[in-house]
Amino acid sequence: MYLIVFKKSAIKELQRLPLCWIKRIQIIVNALKIKPILSQTKKLQGYQNLYRIRSGTYRLIYLVDTKSHTITITKVAHRREVYR
Repeated sequence: MYLIVFKKSAIKELQRLPLCWIKRIQIIVNALKIKPILSQTKKLQGYQNLYRIRSGTYRLIYLVDTKSHTITITKVAHRREVYR
């Protein structure tokens, strides 16, 4: 099992979302605890352990640390804003 850690900025971004999207993202986060790289996960180019996963029009950007079994969610945003 992996430990999930949210950055403060990711928590603020998540709190601004509608409740229906928060529930969808919670399902994804619970799945990441068991398996950090899901079938929908894509590795971001130019970064070593940074991945993204899609939930409708929103994206989760996260960092996987396999040594300490930690996943750090760095950003939760709409697809047009997440890579800025």
